[in-house]
Amino acid sequence: MSYLQDGDGGALQGMPLGFAHRGGSQDENTLAAFRRAWEAGYAYLETDVHASADGVLYAFHDPTVDRTTNGTGAVASLSSAELDALTVRGPAGDPPPRLLTLLTELPQARFNADLKAPGIEAEFARVVAAAGAQDRVLAASFSPGRTRRVQRWLPLVARGASPWLIAASVLLGPLAAPVLRLAARRGVVALQVPVAWHGLPVVREAWLRRVHAAGLAAHVWTVDDEDEARILLARGVDGLMTDELGMLAGVLAERGAWPQSTRVRDAAGPARG
Repeated sequence: MSYLQDGDGGALQGMPLGFAHRGGSQDENTLAAFRRAWEAGYAYLETDVHASADGVLYAFHDPTVDRTTNGTGAVASLSSAELDALTVRGPAGDPPPRLLTLLTELPQARFNADLKAPGIEAEFARVVAAAGAQDRVLAASFSPGRTRRVQRWLPLVARGASPWLIAASVLLGPLAAPVLRLAARRGVVALQVPVAWHGLPVVREAWLRRVHAAGLAAHVWTVDDEDEARILLARGVDGLMTDELGMLAGVLAERGAWPQSTRVRDAAGPARG
């Protein structure tokens, strides 16, 4: 099965995708949050990746642990043993999860992974391969070199667009079409964008037509307003990322596009990993 399941023959054919941003607003980036999102119907889980001082990869957004845990300091300065001993603020009381743990504990979920830290590409590729998750992961990053290196080692891993490609798609207008087609041939599958960029609207009908004509998907982050979600879906976006899991599930249910995790699970058959 390919990463994107909303295309022809996919378990979610014709459906807009719902992404649980960091697992939702509770217990951000924890196994508990991602498991809760999967059980609520989310097949697509968005997360971030940092590395510990000894090179272990964690699902963690910030460069430091101060905001979301009972600890202090940079993720990169703490050992894996120190990170495992922390508690993420929230009702579950989970530690920050190792990326390998997420991939193996949720063996049919699809992960949209933003590679936040430099130099983690080889270990990311190793972890994804160890979990047998090459077709369940999209590698995203503000650094296009990171995702290119991951896909060079693991060709089945999907790749998100770089900020430079996104900027070109907006600023060049119709002239961006050849660049978008080239990116699609080189393994990019989606442009993941905000509704607006530095005050400039991104998700317009003409922009969507260009993206879709190149064979690329358009995913929008982070949409927590119900009316905005409906407007964007009516406009034709292919997926929305949200912290408000109940809201987006309800909006997608109105379109007959919910739940999604059970459909992916049933199409995949017995869990691997």
